[in-house]
Amino acid sequence: MGFLFLSDSKTSGIPFFRELFVFILLSICAWQIIIKRRWQGTFYEYWVLLLVGSTILLSPLLAWLSFGQPISYGMLEERRILHYLIFFPLFYGLLKKHITVKTIEKYIIFAFLACVALGSLYALQILQVRAGVSFQVEGAIEDLEDLYTGFRAGRFTFGSSFLGLVYLLAILNLRRLPYLFSKAAIKWMLLALVCVAYLWFVVQTRSMMAMLLLMTLVAFRQQLFRVVQLGYVTLFTLVLVIALFPDWAGQQVETFEKLYEEATHDHGPRVRDVTIQVIVDEIFNNNLVGMGALSLQWQGGFHQVYNRHFYLSDVGLYGIWYRFGLLAIPLIFFYFRNNLVWAFGRPDDKRPLVVAIRYSIVFALLNPVYSNIMTFGGQTYGLFFAVLAYLNLVEYPRLGKLSRESRFFNIRWLSGKNSS
Repeated sequence: MGFLFLSDSKTSGIPFFRELFVFILLSICAWQIIIKRRWQGTFYEYWVLLLVGSTILLSPLLAWLSFGQPISYGMLEERRILHYLIFFPLFYGLLKKHITVKTIEKYIIFAFLACVALGSLYALQILQVRAGVSFQVEGAIEDLEDLYTGFRAGRFTFGSSFLGLVYLLAILNLRRLPYLFSKAAIKWMLLALVCVAYLWFVVQTRSMMAMLLLMTLVAFRQQLFRVVQLGYVTLFTLVLVIALFPDWAGQQVETFEKLYEEATHDHGPRVRDVTIQVIVDEIFNNNLVGMGALSLQWQGGFHQVYNRHFYLSDVGLYGIWYRFGLLAIPLIFFYFRNNLVWAFGRPDDKRPLVVAIRYSIVFALLNPVYSNIMTFGGQTYGLFFAVLAYLNLVEYPRLGKLSRESRFFNIRWLSGKNSS
């Protein structure tokens, strides 16, 4: 989940740990495909390699042509796309029965709780932020001076990419239980509460707050009585908190009002609006040809070209459009098309992790401007692809149809039989 990675937004990680992680993934991928000859030639494998290869090569090339940035720096900037290679060890692990879908669900929850613990320690300043080596560049480092000031003080994003998924797992498991106050139900309610509290106090992302509310309404859309029950529990909890900690509760209300005001009132051009306008102007001025991505490690990156708040990761699909220009259209189309087709390959599969993956994909489509899952969500969606590939190829009774759709798929290897 990346909480040990050193990056520009959190200088508390382990130096070069992300690079070590990527090297391990590359080694496993090469070992499974080349040395062990376990390459099965499925469409899923080809798609992951196409997505990774096109991004790690094309974006640096376009940045070199547009700005003269060396290819090596462009590949450094796009190294996060290599996180999608998590697909290969997970996919083959599932095929060989070394791991199961249920085991992956447990690991996700345990790893997220570790992120919650670490993120909370940093938010409470028990662990110091700026310790050890930092990859920060001069000029961007002053942003960290305001880390513990303002109404969004102590904001960290450890494990945020899995926060919605874990919350979905909690409420979907809760939805399946007949009694709200059983031991199992209380466990899932506590996990959901941990997710909400962690989002409010540490991650502090407004769009994620709206998504969690929408997720809850959609998950319980056919269980009105359960919604009423949860409403009573929430109301009782709020009354209890206000009665025991009135001053603290008042501070939270003020924070909510400020968040709402900042999100709904116009205070002049916003950073993302300015970034989007720059991207639109630049792409049209460049005849719809992509311009790649610049690394902060090379002459200050985009900070020296546009402004110090210009980040492609902040504007979702616009950032992909800037990278690839017209080539972004088929890439984006097939990315989300494949996600939806694979996720809904067997709609009657109601296992919590499968349903949670479906919801995560659909909700990502609802937030295209701010969602950067395609280029920065590799560790999440590489996991999704592995689970969905395994389910569609092995567990769902559609092998004949899928083998026709993918001429590369060896049906005999998977089934262990002479015919499908």
